[in-house]
Amino acid sequence: MAKAAVLLAACLSLQAEGSVLAKLLFGQAASLASLWTRLQKVLFSALLWMCKVVHIPGGLWEELCCVAHHSSSFKPCHRTDEYYGVFQLSNRQHCEDPKYKGKNQCNMVCENLLNLDFDDDVKCAFHILKINGIGTWKHLATKCQHGDLRSYIRGCHTGCQETNDKLQFNGLLCENEMSL
Repeated sequence: MAKAAVLLAACLSLQAEGSVLAKLLFGQAASLASLWTRLQKVLFSALLWMCKVVHIPGGLWEELCCVAHHSSSFKPCHRTDEYYGVFQLSNRQHCEDPKYKGKNQCNMVCENLLNLDFDDDVKCAFHILKINGIGTWKHLATKCQHGDLRSYIRGCHTGCQETNDKLQFNGLLCENEMSL
């Protein structure tokens, strides 16, 4: 996990492709696109691993992966005035924000959705999905509700079981230990 956290911190702090930090960490040929591809493998792996911890049924997990993909591109620190984290949960409905008095359906602080601990993100999103359905994410209902969503957990099998200690997500093979 430490390796993933270091990579995430480095990638999120890079401002330009020619960043000195990028060159020091990843070599002269480092580009933000290649760093983001590598980081996505780590994030996909972490989210898929949470499937086993939270025991989310396969069908709902596919919807959550679709939501994370289309809402934030799996960026755990993605934030707007109203939405937080990888699943873009609302401060008006799902979490507590001192600037806005909301319902706080997940009984948690919104800032907790902006870190590498996906446990609370997944539990909250799963809770919201069970209560309100995919319609919670109105802009994604047509993308994430109908059709074949299996591509979001390809290679993950029923209940997100790993094969040979590896998980596959949309064609990317990810180590359970989040190594690159």
